[in-house]
Amino acid sequence: MNTRIRRFRKILSAKELWRDEERKRLAEERKAEDAIRSSLESLCEERIDALREFSKESGRMCTCMDLWFRRQVVDAVDKTISERNLQLSSIREQISGTEIRLTEKHRDVRIMETFIGNLVEEDKTKNARYEQEELDDFAGIRYQGTRTEGEE
Repeated sequence: MNTRIRRFRKILSAKELWRDEERKRLAEERKAEDAIRSSLESLCEERIDALREFSKESGRMCTCMDLWFRRQVVDAVDKTISERNLQLSSIREQISGTEIRLTEKHRDVRIMETFIGNLVEEDKTKNARYEQEELDDFAGIRYQGTRTEGEE
């Protein structure tokens, strides 16, 4: 029984390692999400600044080329923002998948812990029953010995 328990504990430790790897992956993905979110915030500020600069030019006398360049800056920032939004949605999908896998791994670990706990408890019960039978045998032998001495 002890070899069986040891074997299942090895399986449990492997499952715990897999769960820990998923936790690390989730932490990395959340860091990436935070980085993308912060870059999006700075890009939004940059876009506001670019729009402000563009609107300043519209009141003054300027060439069409100047307006076009200012508009290109705004368009470039808009394009970068849309790319970052795609990256953000992609990383959120990855986070969702990782959370699902982590939940499954955690459930597997809990099942294995419960199973091992039941095996250990069963082994303790079996050993206690065996010890009690041994004590009962000794008590029976002792009783038989005192009974035969008393009859003599």
